[in-house]
Parts: sequence; structure tokens; C-alpha cells
Amino acid sequence: MRISRFLGKTCSDIFCVLTLEGWELGMPHGIAHWNGLKWHWVARIDQGLIQEIVPTETGIAALDADGTVSFFSSSGPIVKWPGPSGLSNAHPHAATAAPSFFSLSSMNHSKWAIVGDYGLIYLTDGSVWKRVMVDSTGRFVQIIRTGLEWLVAGYSGLLFSFDGSACIQWPISPASDVLSIEACGEDTAIALVKSDNIFSLQVLRHYESVHLTSLPQEVLAVGAFDLNHVVYTTYNGIYLWSDGAIRFLFEDETAGQIQKIQNRIAVATHPQSEAAIWFGYPNNAESLRISLDKRFLQ
Repeated sequence: MRISRFLGKTCSDIFCVLTLEGWELGMPHGIAHWNGLKWHWVARIDQGLIQEIVPTETGIAALDADGTVSFFSSSGPIVKWPGPSGLSNAHPHAATAAPSFFSLSSMNHSKWAIVGDYGLIYLTDGSVWKRVMVDSTGRFVQIIRTGLEWLVAGYSGLLFSFDGSACIQWPISPASDVLSIEACGEDTAIALVKSDNIFSLQVLRHYESVHLTSLPQEVLAVGAFDLNHVVYTTYNGIYLWSDGAIRFLFEDETAGQIQKIQNRIAVATHPQSEAAIWFGYPNNAESLRISLDKRFLQ
């Protein structure tokens, strides 16, 4: 099995979205939960594609590519919200066959927002999706919460804050693609930026983008422990940037999503065709392997 997404509230409360090897759209995938002692299946998803999972008060919310938001506890499904309907004018670089939504975020679990090929859309009172008109030609990639605002990132210099009523554009070069953003404190984020085929890390704070360091190779995912300790994955393995120096952690060609869980960095890995979550930093490392009956997804 493979981990396409995971979310850890604590080291004994972890949700994963799992697929079988060779998974393609239309095949089932599933959500599993780790309770500190064992893994168990939460739900089987027969249709769609889960793009992201975020924490809620009772479990997680999962965003499907069509904009549907489904809520789960560790015991199973809770409720499902239909995605936006009647949308037109998708981004010009969107897939013409099936424009998708990619990222989901909440503000105190009461206001929700999603971004994707139709731009930024937010939900108030759990009933009405509203589209936010943004003056940008960049393709939307991700949305996260920082303080009392959302931070939205994408290609072609797309980077702005949204508080539910107004958008504030951040100063960034139109030639820069913001590939991912990771919250690092209440009002700070780390951004992975690509410009002229050069990857770099930048600190986003107080409506300013400050260059942190350039990276020597193509980066797939980034996770920040703090502003002085950033873990990132490449096609060759997992690295730690710390106090101006880059240190190789270990080799894993299939390493994926990175997240800070309590006092450790967690990375989705696939040792020997198995699914696992590697925990590391500061002084120890271990691998939490996922052992579940694969027939659940067949």
C-alpha cells in the first residue's frame, strides 16, 4: 500500500489515506487511523480522489477533487458536504476534462475555504459556497490558515491573504511559482518557491517574503519544525536544512508528504513496498509501519 495523505494530531492519533500499488482514478482507496497501539480501517472510498485532509474537532475533513468535503471520526464517516455547483470559467491552465480542487482549510472549524482550478471558494455557515474574485492569472495550488487569515499560494506569483472579506496581495515576483506553503507558528509560514528552475525556501511573515536559502536540487515536499529546522524530500532522499547547512537524513526514493507532529517531523515513506511513517528529529528516529488487510481495498 501507499500513503497519499496523512495527518497526525498527536503521535497516537494519526489518519492516513491509503491506496494499493498501481492505483488509478476510479479504483478504491481508504482512510485508516492509528490510535497509538494499532491501525484500523475507518472508511473505504470507492469513487473520487481525496486531495487533502485537515483536522477537525472530532477527526478529519477530507477534500475530494470535485469539491466535496467529507468528515470522519476514528470510528467512521460523519457527514458529507456537497461541493460548489454551477461553476464556470475555470483557470485557463486547468485540465479541460475535469477541473479539480486541491486544498482545504478551516478558520476555527466554522469557516471553510477550498482552492483549485476554479480559484478560491469559501463556505460560511455550512451552507453557501461563495467564489472570491482574484486579480491573478496564476494557478491556485494551496490554502492554509495563518493567524486570523488564510494564506493562498500558486503559480506565477500568486500569493495573497484572505480574511473572509478582502484579499491582500503579497509582494513576490510574477516569475515565481509558490509550490507549497507550510504554517510555522501563528502568523508565519515557510514557502517552497521555484523561479528560473531554482528551488528556494522563503519565510512569509507580515506580508513580506524573505529568502531563507536556495536548494541544490528539485524538491518534492517541505515540512518545517521551526524557522531554523526545515525538512524536505527529493527524488534521492530526505534532507534537513538547519542553521544554514544541509544535512542528508536518509535515502528513500518514494518519500512523500511531511508534517510536524508534536516534537517530531513525520514523513510518509514506502519501505519494501509497504506503507510507513518515518519519525525523526531531534535526536531519534523510528518507523511506524502500517499493517492492515489489503483486501479492504480490493
